[in-house]
Amino acid sequence: MAALGPMAGVLGFSPEAQALIIALYIAMDSFGTACNVTGDGALAVIIDKLHKTNTSLSPSSSGLQH
Repeated sequence: MAALGPMAGVLGFSPEAQALIIALYIAMDSFGTACNVTGDGALAVIIDKLHKTNTSLSPSSSGLQH
């Protein structure tokens, strides 16, 4: 973890405090990943539905040339 140097040298965190921060980071990181994956999936579903709606239109009514 790249922040350990500044945490100890600049901020004066003890080794125990650094261990606590690392443990909290590891515990929270999986939730961030889960939110990211869920958000990506939701966005993919929305774009897929929009794409299906737009492609179901006839070229004459949508103004698109195929």
